[in-house]
Amino acid sequence: MLIKSTKFSEVDACLKTLKINTLYSIQEIIDTIKQLFLPDIDKLPKPEPYGEEFDTMDLKDLYVDMTYQRKLNLRNLLNNLIKQGGFKKGAAGTVDVAHRSKQELDVVWDGFRRCIKAGIMGLKEIRVSRTIHPNTWSEEECQKEEASLFKCRNTQEKMKVEELFKASVVAKDPVSLDQLQVLKDCNLDVEGLNTSPKAVSLGGLAEFLANFKSWKENPEESDGSGYEWNKKHWEDSSHIIRSVWGDPKVSGYLLRDIAWLLTINESDNVDKSYDTAEIINSLSEWRANNPDDSSQGHICQTGFKKKHMTAYFIAKNILKDDNGLLKVLTSHLSDDHKDLLGINQVMVDNYAKPTLSNHLQ
Repeated sequence: MLIKSTKFSEVDACLKTLKINTLYSIQEIIDTIKQLFLPDIDKLPKPEPYGEEFDTMDLKDLYVDMTYQRKLNLRNLLNNLIKQGGFKKGAAGTVDVAHRSKQELDVVWDGFRRCIKAGIMGLKEIRVSRTIHPNTWSEEECQKEEASLFKCRNTQEKMKVEELFKASVVAKDPVSLDQLQVLKDCNLDVEGLNTSPKAVSLGGLAEFLANFKSWKENPEESDGSGYEWNKKHWEDSSHIIRSVWGDPKVSGYLLRDIAWLLTINESDNVDKSYDTAEIINSLSEWRANNPDDSSQGHICQTGFKKKHMTAYFIAKNILKDDNGLLKVLTSHLSDDHKDLLGINQVMVDNYAKPTLSNHLQ
């Protein structure tokens, strides 16, 4: 073992500080982690051993060179293992191993974390794809070639958020299926998953996913709680955008920003809420008066792609609010937001609610 300890913080610190130009035994790293009490990991289903039809190597015979590998974050690794429901041999595929002939060692150049996960879950071996370095190569030459392969493998084109979401839906992931249903209720489509003729493409799924059922950067209300997430606000936001702009695609940023505006609009802090028709009429009139600077993208850029600032811009310049909505929205702006929007102290004094200020940094 690399360190004898049952304290998570000590083991995690040890793994985060593995040295470069040093070969570490994969099995030693696994044994170091398995000292810990990990009840959530223990509950996961144990994978069956690999069959004889697979090319495998014993984990105890594998090494890792931290010179070119990413640092190991134990908490992230364990959370990922739990999220995946254990070690999935099919998804793990093969790990890439290079045999350093002069040292008579096998080094994992891609798949380090998969090896650790497999070992944590009780496997003694892992499926491999093995190459052999020329026996004339020095350790430095082997290291250089492995680093080049590692860089090539890990800088390939990454899957888009939308592509990963589609795969999760097809895999019947319950959270993804729940998210898809909300998108369908909003008459929005991602990757052809909503076949309704009324569906409009959503551009920028990431913002919807990041704020699904829980608002990011959610300031506290006067009672100390954050604003509640409401599916209807997202449905109404989609309806407003499609009604006002009529574009073949709905901006994920604007969808989020108007849903946030509606969330504040219907809170107890606002004296009189606007209904959907009023918001549509105000936005439509503003678009008609600003034909060159009223695209979905422009309004999001005006708010610096921040929901607090875009909502503030709409309330102040489009709704021309005096119902208390602008007052609440102003109170949720950080000092940086205020600087970007050019709000001076007089305006802050007029609009800010002391009990709601300084929640966003």
